[in-house]
Amino acid sequence: KEIVQVPTGGIIDAFRAVKEILSNVRWRYGDKSSPKIFNGVYHDDGQFERICKVGSNPEDAIAFPACFIHFVNIHWLKPSSRKTEGRATLRIRFVMNRLNVHDNTETETEGYYVAERIKQEITLHKDEYPALEKRCHLNYIYKLQSFDKGLQPWWMDYEVWFNESNIWYERNIKKVHLVFPPFVN
Repeated sequence: KEIVQVPTGGIIDAFRAVKEILSNVRWRYGDKSSPKIFNGVYHDDGQFERICKVGSNPEDAIAFPACFIHFVNIHWLKPSSRKTEGRATLRIRFVMNRLNVHDNTETETEGYYVAERIKQEITLHKDEYPALEKRCHLNYIYKLQSFDKGLQPWWMDYEVWFNESNIWYERNIKKVHLVFPPFVN
């Protein structure tokens, strides 16, 4: 029996698309010579919390500013005709590398500026990625309220809709030709 490889699709493609977009966010819009905002974009698998913990840091060095992305509240739609459609909240956490944001008016609002640049880039490029075409809308920005061990975390939540490939769609398919008689009174 032939084994068919199921394409990744869905949430994996959405993650890769957002990671690629965020890796190319620059300080000035439309200026390719402008430096990139983030030194790294990572999947958020808890390394931020481990960096901030008391005691030794078991993590590899992360150069800040950095961006961490992950999905929360992932769920799939229930109707049988839509069983490959899902919804999720894409959480983007970015961390700047300033210890004192009140040095001047520019650094005081730097987080809002970075959030706006992220929003602009995702809005500009989401049509280039099929995984983000259906819906990728900003829900809210959670602004900095306190330092976590000297780091400045900001959060952005996006609502993302995705479609995944499903093995059951092509499994045991039998092509048939159906003929219906014309309807008459």
